[in-house]
Amino acid sequence: MTAEGRSPDDHADELFDRLSEALREYHDTRATKAALRAALARADEAFDRLHLWLTAGNPLPEPWRKGQRALTERRARPAEPEV
Repeated sequence: MTAEGRSPDDHADELFDRLSEALREYHDTRATKAALRAALARADEAFDRLHLWLTAGNPLPEPWRKGQRALTERRARPAEPEV
């Protein structure tokens, strides 16, 4: 459990979600430069937190765990014979 009482998997998902939200925050081309800079700063901070989490050897976020499972399953299947 994390200090906040969440499981490590839940914490990884939360960090991933924060980064995803920050990256989607401003798609409006009419946003001011200040608003865009602030959004970029939030995305950078969210990326740094996720990066620190991952490089410390903590669990991957669910979308990445799911992708990793699919890749592992695909590699475990016997190769189909060539025709």
